[in-house]
Amino acid sequence: MSVHRIGRFVVRGELGAGGMGVVYRAEDPALGRAVALKLLPPATARNAQAREQLLFEARAAATLDHPNICTIYEVGEASDGELYVAMALYEGQTLERRLDHGRVTLAEATDIAIQIAQGLMAAHEVGLVHRDVKPSNVMLTRGGLVKILDFGIACAVAVDPDETGYLVAGTPRYMAPEQLTHAPMIDGGADAWALGVILYEMTTGDRPFHATDTTSLTHAVLFDSPAAPGTDTPEFRRVKPLVDGLLTKDRTRRLTLAEFLARAPRPAVPATDTPRPKSLAVLPFRSLGHEPDDAAFADGLTAEIITDLSKHSGLRVTSWTSAMHYRRSELKLHDIARELDVHYVLEGTLRRAGRALRITAHLADATNDAEIWADKYSGTLDDVFDMQERVSGAIADGLSVRLGTAEIAAAARPRINPEAYDLYLRARGEIWSFTGDGTDRAIALIDQALALAGPNALLLAARATALWQRVNTGAADLMDLKDAADTAAQALALDATSVPAMRVLALIAAIRGETATARAILTRALNAAGPDPETLSSGCVFFALTGDPDRAIALGRRATDIDPLYGFHWTALALAFATVGRDAEATAAMLRAFEIGPRDLPTRAIGPLILYGRGDLAPVFERLARADADASPMTGTYARMVQLTHAAVTGDRARALGLLTPDVERFITMGLHNALYGAEIFTLIGETERALASLARSAQLGLGCTALVATHSRTLAPLRAEPGFGDILRSIAAN
Repeated sequence: MSVHRIGRFVVRGELGAGGMGVVYRAEDPALGRAVALKLLPPATARNAQAREQLLFEARAAATLDHPNICTIYEVGEASDGELYVAMALYEGQTLERRLDHGRVTLAEATDIAIQIAQGLMAAHEVGLVHRDVKPSNVMLTRGGLVKILDFGIACAVAVDPDETGYLVAGTPRYMAPEQLTHAPMIDGGADAWALGVILYEMTTGDRPFHATDTTSLTHAVLFDSPAAPGTDTPEFRRVKPLVDGLLTKDRTRRLTLAEFLARAPRPAVPATDTPRPKSLAVLPFRSLGHEPDDAAFADGLTAEIITDLSKHSGLRVTSWTSAMHYRRSELKLHDIARELDVHYVLEGTLRRAGRALRITAHLADATNDAEIWADKYSGTLDDVFDMQERVSGAIADGLSVRLGTAEIAAAARPRINPEAYDLYLRARGEIWSFTGDGTDRAIALIDQALALAGPNALLLAARATALWQRVNTGAADLMDLKDAADTAAQALALDATSVPAMRVLALIAAIRGETATARAILTRALNAAGPDPETLSSGCVFFALTGDPDRAIALGRRATDIDPLYGFHWTALALAFATVGRDAEATAAMLRAFEIGPRDLPTRAIGPLILYGRGDLAPVFERLARADADASPMTGTYARMVQLTHAAVTGDRARALGLLTPDVERFITMGLHNALYGAEIFTLIGETERALASLARSAQLGLGCTALVATHSRTLAPLRAEPGFGDILRSIAAN
């Protein structure tokens, strides 16, 4: 046939050819746009089964709308019966061409791999498996976006000359063991394997399995471990655990794409005029004493040093919450630094004898285990803050970072009795346990601290937060918010810049449905907060639900960057991604939350609803059950919400109805997030009228995430055809 016109498309020139067919640059005269036109091999058109499979899957692929998947405009046949696929035409080069110039940097490799995984997951969610992921099917556009090519095509173009059917297609170098052995069912695990091969090649410039023919390659893939690279590069060492997980031969144990996304190292921040801040983790100071309170005192010292150093804009300091994960860790410094994505690590010890103190500290460059600075400090309990500030100052000097004028003002804070500060730290953990008993214990501890220290903004803000949390966890009524607001106001009277006090006032306003007030106060807190992960995470949830997803995602990313080992920050980020349909990223963040905090109550209550319809929940529930096996039972309203969520998403309607006690139903009406939760639960168990009423209640309280409710929520999908849903959606859009 003439190549000047294929179907209605006018051919302008050949772009390339391969086993998948010939690709032309063409023009769609009807729309006046350039396209890439792939003319498929003649054997495909002649084989009825291959032809039918191609048309079915390519048309299904044409429905995909994801930034990392090549857009398919049309699938059809020319006048002589040959099949073609019209696709978007991108300027750039394939990954295969890029690798012709050698291996890539770690930042580039992880960025490419993450984008490939995101695109593949989007396809897997609608039942499409690529089967032929390889560098020549990955386009690197000039704008830095990765596009996966040939979805819906690879499965149907390989025709066995001895059979009337078609073979499972693929390129042997990138085919998983189950593909090479012609397993009857090929799932997304095959694409995950191919990603592992690509990641190996990008970071080593080599191949994981060496062979001269298909037979020996098949044997190597089925029985051999990936070869050690000819050059042991730091890029490969960084991603080797991921490569090993993706290249696991048993597909039931292979790393999933969601797990890969949760564990993949973050790509480096692109170069800008502002240099990336230096990064530091302050590990928990070890107590060398034997008194029961010594460990808490050492934790308090750690927290104070982190607080001091966090004031430096040129230094990114891992939060106290994440640092506490390494209290008894046996990991080496460079492994901890890699997990926290930091360059420097501070370690220290504290010995207390009566009122006498002795502190030792040393700062190391974790990339090469080189000591930068070390010193010892002696004094008494009365000197502890001076000693702590001397340690912080020495670290700042060692890293050549300084406080600016505004930071100096922010760093000036009233001193607090050391014993009172110990009580505050213990209370803080109880507050964020999300249980009524925990908040009661927190209030008792803070009252003891106030008796020791007198009126103090930090302690009063913590007390206000505990009082708010009693309501937020269902242990108190809305009227109790007045005590919380009054206490926060007392904190602000003592310190008008108190971020925790501003944060809790915003949270109180949000529960009351005073969305505009909450937004204004929270914005003020965020502007003053600096690196305060609790405020960042609160902002992430608030702005996600009230219709500002870009801001929510930015805040969630900052929270997880500063405090990467606190599960709820990842839950908040997952929610923000879900509100705008970024399913792969929502799933990855949510799985990370479950990995870090499998017994965190809000994560357990919200997480399955975020994941619902976005993947298989069975492995998640199995992991959570293992986490519960040797632990004490969870109690309180949030614990019942965890049980209610599990019953609803698994279809156990009778159990769910039994868990909807009057106090739980009352709790669901409090706050726009609780009311949205109620709408999701009621929808899943078929209580449509109650679901619509709960959604309307959420809208009344300020729900503004229109896209989530209208399109992206899987749980609310059955409501969209119900009378009255459109009116509720319009009220949400108006918020």
